[in-house]
Amino acid sequence: MRIERRFPDWEVRNLVLLSMVLLVVVRGIAWMNTAIISRDSILYLALAKDWLTGTYLKALRHPYHPLYPMLIALVSKGFGVSLERAAVGISIGANALTLPALAILFKRYMKARVVFLGLLFFCVSPFLIRYTADILSEPLYIFFVAWAAAFSAKVIDPMKPGDRKALWAFLGGLCVG
Repeated sequence: MRIERRFPDWEVRNLVLLSMVLLVVVRGIAWMNTAIISRDSILYLALAKDWLTGTYLKALRHPYHPLYPMLIALVSKGFGVSLERAAVGISIGANALTLPALAILFKRYMKARVVFLGLLFFCVSPFLIRYTADILSEPLYIFFVAWAAAFSAKVIDPMKPGDRKALWAFLGGLCVG
């Protein structure tokens, strides 16, 4: 039986950073090669326009959740980019920022291969790439679910007692919404 060594924190950090680069490159290529957008994408862009024009009640009355279109409008206005670029930037950024949460979860198994393969799968999964290349809210909500799980894992970790557990529980609840 082969015993695998545990990843030191600096190796996990480097692996996450390398995974982020891979994820951004793969998703950027997929976005540039996506010629058509879905019906939901058009709706998100229309709702973002409502946020930009100040018709907030119209945007809030729509049955779709307001967070993603509101972020699209904020990023578009703040960085001076088109709504489509802002939306894809949010999706790619949310996916990239999901990787540290996944590393926290995978590191619990204390095997280097689990962390490496889990992050690699997330970076090259065709299903996840497709949602990021289009203007859809799924990457943003995957981000929140992954961080809620990571914060919850920190709360229930019996190996690390401490006074920060209330903070991790609060942040996990905040991510859930």
